[in-house]
Amino acid sequence: MNSKIYNKIFKSSFNFSFLKTLLFNFVVFNKIIPKLYLGKRTSVINTGGSVFVHGTAYFDCKNGGQFFYDSHIVLESKSTITLGNKVNFFSAAQIKCFNGASISIGNDTYFSGPVTIHSKNRINIGSNCSISWGVTIIDSDFHSIQGKDVRSLPVIIEDDVWIGCNVTVLKGVIIKKGCVIAAGSVVTKSTDHVGIYAGNPAILIKALDEEN
Repeated sequence: MNSKIYNKIFKSSFNFSFLKTLLFNFVVFNKIIPKLYLGKRTSVINTGGSVFVHGTAYFDCKNGGQFFYDSHIVLESKSTITLGNKVNFFSAAQIKCFNGASISIGNDTYFSGPVTIHSKNRINIGSNCSISWGVTIIDSDFHSIQGKDVRSLPVIIEDDVWIGCNVTVLKGVIIKKGCVIAAGSVVTKSTDHVGIYAGNPAILIKALDEEN
């Protein structure tokens, strides 16, 4: 069999669950033609949230074979997850929207492996972003230390951002359009310039031409 046909039909659908996808889309979107494609290992726990998909999005069902782990999506009361067109989670997305929180992801953004996204406030990820495995994005402290109040601040990742493996993005951070975050970095503050950032905490190590 032609290798291109094999890759398109069989490898891309190795983890795809037709029944789970059909039932989810019928119940949530009242549609037979899927908007959100789910893998065999994907679980969605919804206790009062909303899911919006502008186009088509994929969890665990367009996997090239690098990772095969479970994905779990949890929506608490009055929370919202909004996905653009061609959003692709290859494997092991651990996503949680706490009460009243929101997560939005733009068009053509992909996550190449295990990723954790937990929101108590708001997390916006733009279009055409490339996010590698082992990345954690959180917008809250989630618990107090020495009696101090828990702080939750929005995280905004603008368009065309590239985030390397094992990066952590913390609350209140804005990553500017076109920035690159090097592997293993911890982003504690917003990026002031378009460039390559690395380290713990991440700092600018090379400016990039904004016009290019």
